[in-house]
Formats: sequence, structure tokens, C-alpha cells
Amino acid sequence: MNTSSAAEQPQNDELDLKARPYLVRWMTRVIGYNRAEFMYALLAAAWPFQRILMVISTVWIIAGLICYQYETVHSLTIDGARANIEGGKGYESRQTYRDTEGNVIVEDGASITLEMVDQFEASGYEEIDIYDHNMFGEAQDAIWWSIVTMTTVGYGDKFPVTKPGRAVGVVLMFTSLVLFSSFTATIASTFVARRIQEAQRGRELDWEDHLIVCGWNDMAPRVMAALNMGSVGQTRQVVLINEKTEESMELQMRGFDNLELRFIRGNFVREDDLKRTRLEHARAVVIVPDSSDGTAPDDVRSVEAIVTMKDMAPEVEVYVHVLDPERVASLRRAQVDDVVVTNEFVPELLANFVTKPGSPQAIRELVTLDGGEMEIAVEPVAERFRDHTVLELWNAMRENGRTPIGLVAEEEGFGLEKAMEGGDPFIVEFIKEQIAEAGITTQASGSRTRVALNPANDTIVHGNESVLVIRPRRPMTAAQRAAAGSA
Repeated sequence: MNTSSAAEQPQNDELDLKARPYLVRWMTRVIGYNRAEFMYALLAAAWPFQRILMVISTVWIIAGLICYQYETVHSLTIDGARANIEGGKGYESRQTYRDTEGNVIVEDGASITLEMVDQFEASGYEEIDIYDHNMFGEAQDAIWWSIVTMTTVGYGDKFPVTKPGRAVGVVLMFTSLVLFSSFTATIASTFVARRIQEAQRGRELDWEDHLIVCGWNDMAPRVMAALNMGSVGQTRQVVLINEKTEESMELQMRGFDNLELRFIRGNFVREDDLKRTRLEHARAVVIVPDSSDGTAPDDVRSVEAIVTMKDMAPEVEVYVHVLDPERVASLRRAQVDDVVVTNEFVPELLANFVTKPGSPQAIRELVTLDGGEMEIAVEPVAERFRDHTVLELWNAMRENGRTPIGLVAEEEGFGLEKAMEGGDPFIVEFIKEQIAEAGITTQASGSRTRVALNPANDTIVHGNESVLVIRPRRPMTAAQRAAAGSA
């Protein structure tokens, strides 16, 4: 048991989480890493709108409170107070007033009557400090007025009557023009920027020898996690094409440090959409049962896609996951390079739990992302071991902690071009011209991966072969572990 590797794993996860924003780290403890990343992305995307809304709300409250202060706390002349009270308005005193003999005319906070106004005049007062709640009974009424004014609704049920209050209203009107214009511009610029970004992603793709992943379903994140784990030490370029929205795929494309990802929204069965992925320049294509358009996955689409792809780029390798084993024959006729069938090996694995104890567990440890400490991998053959025996190569790899178990070679597929090699040049050229006029391709049907397990010790290692090895697994980061378990 490799205890050092196990001990390092929590540290790697902790370091990866420490690199994330505080909000992500906090939400990860509550709802898990994947959901935390999703929520953080939504909040980040909405932040420009939230920021403007926060400013608008702050202006509403501050303007309302300032206007409330000006409108409810001020002074009135004796004649003004008498006229307003006679007109039906009511006021409260802001302080205790006394006459010339020291007798109390009105207590602080008490209502003022016409008789009191006469007493004020007789005592020589020219102005009195009052609370005026005739227009704004409470602070909420003033905030309501600021909202109505700022949104240009203007009901007219509440309005300032003092000069300072009206000045606040003027400032609020012009401020609302600026803020709501900014809000509208932010919305427009966000949509335009996303459209431009989406268009540029489709136009600027100039990759070669890249991978294309067609379709999307609940298992697709695990496929991406496996590609990411298998690309440690390099940057693999991957184009994703399906019918999900740009926003949803942007969230799905997070956390794959070893992959350079581009998303193209389209139908991978249509030739025009496949051209946008630069299919002719791709290294390989992976097709998963597609549910990105909201419908149930259908193997028929995969068959149609392979026919289209092989017609456009016969030499590109195409690998497909199908749900129905009866579709395999159709896929083979469509020249697919290899097929994975859902639950294909379940019967054998179940039986091997009894007949070959340990072998199913070993397979699980080697191929699953969150398995044990060892993994199965393909490594290139060092130049010095080419044209040497397997025994020499095996011994050298074991000294470096690798356990070789076989040789892997890519063999060119068999097609008319290959079948005519070595024939009479005149006849070969004539046949090619006739086939070309008929619109038939002479390219091979695709390469084939040949695996030779446990080869004899005296087998010669050729230059086009790689080594299938069992080696220590590289530790997964928290993001990779979350992606692997998201399905």
C-alpha cells in the first residue's frame, strides 16, 4: 500500500480549494463543490446587474429619508401656521413653548391648535418649530415617493412642498436617468458580448489534431474528467458540440485544468455544424448518447452522425457509446472505429466475482477515476528500445516503477487504396479514375488499435508501438474529484 500517496491526497484537495474564492469554499461545505461552483458562476454573471440594483436601492432609501427630514422637520411663521391649521392641517411642536410669564403654551410633541397660535403671537414669537406629517406620515411614505419619482411613474399622491424637499426631488430625477440608462446599457452590452463571444468561438477555431466530443448527457462530465486525468503534463484541445445553451455549457466546462475547451452550439449530425468543428483536421471524435436538446438519447442520431463524419473525413477516428447492442452492426457498417455498449461487460464482471475473485476489483481500480492507487496507461517507447526485444524494455520499465502488460499499435484500416497497392500502375490509375467519377472514396475505412497482451520475451518492439502499463495513479484535485462524481 502506497501510504505517502494517500496522505498527500487530502493536502492536494485542500490546496485546490484554497485557491477558490471564499464563497465557493464556504458553499462547498454546505452544498458540495459542484453546486458551489454553479452558484458562484451564477452570482458572478449577475453581479453587474446586482451592483446597479444595489446603487438604485440605496438612492431610493437615502433620497426618501432626506426628503422625509426636510418635509417633516421645519419651521413656520405665525401667520403661516394659523392659515394652515384653519385649512385643516395639523402640526406637532418640536419643543416646549412658554409665554412671557413662564406658563407652558404647548409641550414638546403635542398638537398645536389655533388658540396656541394666538398665544404664540401674544408672547412675541415670530416662528415656531414644528413636526409636519401632513404629506409624509412616516419614513416609508417618503421612500415610496422616491421610488415613484425615480421610476418616472409619478402617481402624485405624495410630493414635497418645501424648497429643500423639492431640490432633493430634482436631484433624484436626474440621478434616475443616469442609473436606469446604465442598467439598460449593462443588459444590452452583456447580451451583445455573449453573442460576439459565441460567434468568435465558432469563427476563430483553427485547431488541428484536436478531439471533438459530440452530444451531452449525465455521464458526459465523467468522460471529460477522464480526458482531463489522461492529459496530465499536456494541454489537450477539445471541441464540444451539442445543443445546450452557451451559459449552461460554460458552467460544465469548469475545472478541467489539462483541457483547452471550446463549445459550439449545434447539431452534430448536420454537415454545416460539423465543419465549424474543423472535423477534417481533428484527431478523433467521441460521440455520447445525446440529450442536450431535451429529448431522450437515440442511437439513430449516432449512426447518422458517423455516416456524415466518415463521408466528410474518412481518416478521422470515431468512437461511440450506444445504448442498444443491436445498433452495433449498423455502426460497424458506418465504419465506426470502436464502440462501447452500455452494460456490455456486466454479466462477465458479475460472474468473475465468483469464478475469478479479485479480477473485477482490479479492473475497477485500474479504470475508474476515483479508484485505488494504480492506473492503466499507455506510454511511448523510448527511442533506445526500438527494434529491441520486449524483455529488455520490460526490465527497464519495471526498474522505474512501471508494470508493462502489453504492446499497443495503430494499424491503418483496409480500403481500396490499400488493396490496390503493388498492382500494375496503368490498371491502378484507370480503376482510380473510374471510382472517382462514380463518387466513391478509396480511403481506408479507418485505423484499428491492435493490443498484444503479455507478448513473448523475444518479440521485437517496433517504432509504431506503445506500451500498455500499470503505474501509480496521479492524485486528483478537488475539482477533478467533483467532476468525476458529478454524474
